[in-house]
Amino acid sequence: MFDTAVYETLMLALDDGAVTLPDEGPILFLRAELSPHLARLPKERLVCQNSFKPDHEALEAAGFDVLPPETETFPATQLTLLLPPRQKDETRALFARALRDAPEGGVILACLPNTLGSKTIEKLLREIAGETEALSKNKCRAFWTVKNSSQINTDLVEEWIARDAPQEMEAGVWSRPGLFSWNRIDAGSELLADSVPENIRGRGADLAEARDSCPARSSSIAAMSNT
Repeated sequence: MFDTAVYETLMLALDDGAVTLPDEGPILFLRAELSPHLARLPKERLVCQNSFKPDHEALEAAGFDVLPPETETFPATQLTLLLPPRQKDETRALFARALRDAPEGGVILACLPNTLGSKTIEKLLREIAGETEALSKNKCRAFWTVKNSSQINTDLVEEWIARDAPQEMEAGVWSRPGLFSWNRIDAGSELLADSVPENIRGRGADLAEARDSCPARSSSIAAMSNT
């Protein structure tokens, strides 16, 4: 979970006029987390997304409009707020989908603490979007871009989304960016797989917690076997 400084800095970009809050229409918040700061946004127009089950359910219980966890195509909104996850391939895909689905002139506004590499993540957004602006406060960095289709690197949009797809790590083992140890079998998972009796047949899943301090898309890490 992000601390209050991240939300304060995100909202500062709106409060000081650096980014304009639209007067009408929906506002999309990707990787939203339940926070008192959400009260500073028009709840009736806010569309939230978080595929991490506890955050998703907390937002629903609080009465927010929440997209289904598996959603990967987003509504076109003039403003998209985003809390980038820690895993870079997942972040790249989130930027790519946000830019792909935003209308021309739509704004994508993100924020991270400096300790999580906010300048590096801003560079990722600039790489795909063409231009970014930023402000720093509270040891955090808010950064944003305005969608200009003539500047978007469309090849990177396709590449970054493709990287985010579930991938077969080795025979019968599938995973995807954003999950713990997503591109290799960690020691605990290997021990679990070795402990399964050989006479068991079917499909299995190794269930993992979300990455620390980071929204995650799912708790399921891999299909371990189908033999």
